[in-house]
Amino acid sequence: MNIKRKTLEKNKIELLVEVPVDELENYLVRAAKNLSGQIKIAGFRPGKAPYEVVKVQVGELAIYQEALDDIVRGTMDQALAKEKLDIYGYPKVEVTKLAPGNPIEYRAEVVLMPKAEVGDIQKVKINDQIKPVTNEEVEKVVKDLQRHRAKEALVARPAAKGDLVHVNFAVFLDNVPIENGQHQKYPLVLGEGKMIPGFEDQLVDLKAEETREFNLIFPKEYHAKHLAGKECLFRVTMKAVYQIDEPVLDDAFAKELKYESLMALKGRVKKNLVDEAKHHEERRQEQEIIDQLISISRFDDLPAEMVEDESLRMIEEIKNNLLTQGLDWPLYLKQLNKSEAEMKLELSPQAAKRAKSSLLFNALARQQGLMVEEKEIAKEVEALKKLYGQNPEIIVNLKKAAYQNQIAQMIMARKVRSYLHEKILNKSQS
Repeated sequence: MNIKRKTLEKNKIELLVEVPVDELENYLVRAAKNLSGQIKIAGFRPGKAPYEVVKVQVGELAIYQEALDDIVRGTMDQALAKEKLDIYGYPKVEVTKLAPGNPIEYRAEVVLMPKAEVGDIQKVKINDQIKPVTNEEVEKVVKDLQRHRAKEALVARPAAKGDLVHVNFAVFLDNVPIENGQHQKYPLVLGEGKMIPGFEDQLVDLKAEETREFNLIFPKEYHAKHLAGKECLFRVTMKAVYQIDEPVLDDAFAKELKYESLMALKGRVKKNLVDEAKHHEERRQEQEIIDQLISISRFDDLPAEMVEDESLRMIEEIKNNLLTQGLDWPLYLKQLNKSEAEMKLELSPQAAKRAKSSLLFNALARQQGLMVEEKEIAKEVEALKKLYGQNPEIIVNLKKAAYQNQIAQMIMARKVRSYLHEKILNKSQS
């Protein structure tokens, strides 16, 4: 195999690869076998016809074309290894010569993986910002538990603050109904402040089947930009009023929740809040470590492809989060008054930061010898199999090399975080 190398931009290389005829034989034989399994050839079982017979049947060019992807993949790996290139993504390939009996030639444009030079981790200083849990925070959680166990009773009286109501309402801007501004039997507890300011106040004293119209101005910071700061007409019909009767906060209430006493319940709530605060502080400290390390480390210029791919991953994460909340991505963009392209551009700085974090972790792993062994991947795969044993699609994916590479990256990142915790957090706290 002959390779000619040409530098294009800072982070791009062009490889001109020529694969000699004598290196094509195995690829061509395999391709002919594949073709013979796809067509009927008299006198031969599928996949069993000799090369020469298949050549007569379909033409040698068809065999070359069938073998092409296999040839490029196989020789590309060899070329990258020979040139000692660490690349990002997969090369853009253009076949420049394909003729039976001749060498195959192709041009490959590769994006070089940028390098990261890790800064001195001794310069990273982290302060503990955890705040003690207050009695007010504990009481709030207990109050929420009380509300969750409240009983609702349909009443015939006018609505009052603290009641659960079901309302039909429609919103109009300049006498035109706004999109997705109509709701039927919308549940709402008056006084919780879940709606825009003034909305819930207008429902007080309203009886079932009564209708009320009123104007309100949307907050200037409202998430739907086309409504922010705008005055709209609201038409609301009360459908039902429910009185909420909350249980008394006493030992009997705590025992219903499997605690010996109200004091024991509050003690468990406080412990959970303390544990949660510690968890959030650990995540904050980890992110601050990464941010500080990025600021004192040196990185090659990031390829545009890397930043764009990371932006697209972030968009997919947002879409998945919206999906779990039952929200629609196009509507979300409309509320933000942005296109997907604008969203991707807006996410670019954060995407670049995430790309640098990944480069930083890989560099630290190599520097500290934090390699991932096959048995560690196998152990993780077995754990995932047990977790998703009823999902055949996931089980199939777990066997794929690309998926196992993701698992290896996850294990490596875990090791790097542990290393940073030991070298920075433990030192800062001692």
